[in-house]
Amino acid sequence: MKRITVGAFVAVAFAFVVLAASAQAAVTIKLSTCLAKTHDQVETYFQAFFDKFNEAAKGEAKIQYVGGPEVSPRQKQGPALRRGLVDMIFCPMGYYEGMVAEAGLTSVTNLSTKELRDNGAIDQLQPVWAKKFNGMILGWCCYGVDFHIYTTFKPKTSTKTGLDLSGHKMRSTATYRPFLSAMGAIPVTMAAAEMYTGLQRGVVQGLAWPEGALAKYGVQKFLKYRVYPGFYRSGSMVVINLDKFKSYPKSVQDKLVAAGLAFEQGSEPILRAKADADNKKLWASGLQKLELKGEERKAYLRTVYELAWEVRKDKPYTVPFEKLREKMYRAP
Repeated sequence: MKRITVGAFVAVAFAFVVLAASAQAAVTIKLSTCLAKTHDQVETYFQAFFDKFNEAAKGEAKIQYVGGPEVSPRQKQGPALRRGLVDMIFCPMGYYEGMVAEAGLTSVTNLSTKELRDNGAIDQLQPVWAKKFNGMILGWCCYGVDFHIYTTFKPKTSTKTGLDLSGHKMRSTATYRPFLSAMGAIPVTMAAAEMYTGLQRGVVQGLAWPEGALAKYGVQKFLKYRVYPGFYRSGSMVVINLDKFKSYPKSVQDKLVAAGLAFEQGSEPILRAKADADNKKLWASGLQKLELKGEERKAYLRTVYELAWEVRKDKPYTVPFEKLREKMYRAP
């Protein structure tokens, strides 16, 4: 009887140790996002990366969402990743141009993610992200959703810059400032939440914005024209802390890499559908398309792209600027 009791105790103890070891072996990956959870891109990330990885790695690893900008300011999430305070971020890399010069080029490339994978551009960036972010790029999101200029007036066209916005105040960010200034506009820094009031009061007469998530601000009430062609692309990436990645079992590493590659292609149709739904609301409000053609179109694209690269050429890059330009930009 005593033997059975001891044996049973040993068996239970062994099972407990096995279960405890198994629980300890399960990887928890802490994630933060620079955009709100309700943002089109973040919803796309959850659908095309977060949920799929958690299902594929069930029992081995799990991504745990710790919050967005309401928990950690956008500009602090890159440094938090580098220090290991979070394990993974999904953020527009443009927020970290001051920290990683190359990050400022991610939204002004005019190549698709597949092209950037195939030609080695992303491989060229990986050592930079490792050095500056202590990070590894898993996936580059959301190609195929264009940026546009929107106005409350019919813009004049120009064979020099594509548009002549002389004297008009335009809501801007650092990304848009060079080309808006070149077109004669007066750039005004303004939070997205302030756009409605800014347009309503005439503080600004237009803005630059990527497709999607615009109608929710109600600004279509004031906007009259969207200018074509579109330009730029999203610079949002899934980046994981490199030390944490290296500490994970090989099977978890493989699943993360696979999830990132699948996300790059899978995010495009999801975000495109969201943008189309938003566009439908904009067109229904009476927004009109202003399509630039011929020399004006060429001048517009040159102004938008060439200035973006010109103003960034003297940044402190780890990779020589011309090598970056060669891989990430094709003259229109």
